[in-house]
Amino acid sequence: MQGALGDLSVANGIFASATEFTRPAKRYAFSSSSNPLHKEIELYHIRPSTQQDEKGRLNKIIVNMTMHLPDYSHGRFNPCFTENGIKLLKLNGWEGKTIKLKLDFLYDSDGKVINSIEKLSRFAPPDTNWEKGFIAKACWLLFDTYLNIEGLLYPIYGIEYEIPFLCGPLKELVIEMEGTPKIYIRSENGSIDKLITDDQMRKIKFDENGAVNELP
Repeated sequence: MQGALGDLSVANGIFASATEFTRPAKRYAFSSSSNPLHKEIELYHIRPSTQQDEKGRLNKIIVNMTMHLPDYSHGRFNPCFTENGIKLLKLNGWEGKTIKLKLDFLYDSDGKVINSIEKLSRFAPPDTNWEKGFIAKACWLLFDTYLNIEGLLYPIYGIEYEIPFLCGPLKELVIEMEGTPKIYIRSENGSIDKLITDDQMRKIKFDENGAVNELP
């Protein structure tokens, strides 16, 4: 085979057998990868598969999943005003009054939008302990951030939140091998150790030159 490879414009070759290789053959193939005068030869075992080949392999994976999602529509958000923010609220007559505020956007000192509740919840979502009926309670810490209340800016240093989590139904995801194992392929160096099923063989496609262009 080494002589044939020398006449071909290929980088290496594969020698396949349905039985074992002799010790000299293994030594020769191993040395071919480091011999500058030779092209590398890889040894493969290819034969009909047996039930013994299936032992120790995963044929089916079952994953039980349940979704635990924050329910922002029923969440409570409480802005934490700085001392200056509280002073401004009192100065503008908000002390003891209820502030009706749509808490969506956050601003800088010039009134430019710099953040939103949507972005905060997307990039810093509340944590959960995965218990049913869990309510996350924590605070987003914010710096140089303001709320716009009736056209005036009030500095805050964070937003406290209480967000309940919705627990979805338990779902089962089954991943299993398609088809029946037919061919066993193993490289001598152990990099490939695979069972090919009849379904996978039916999906193999060849181009007009006979080369495989889709592998299982």
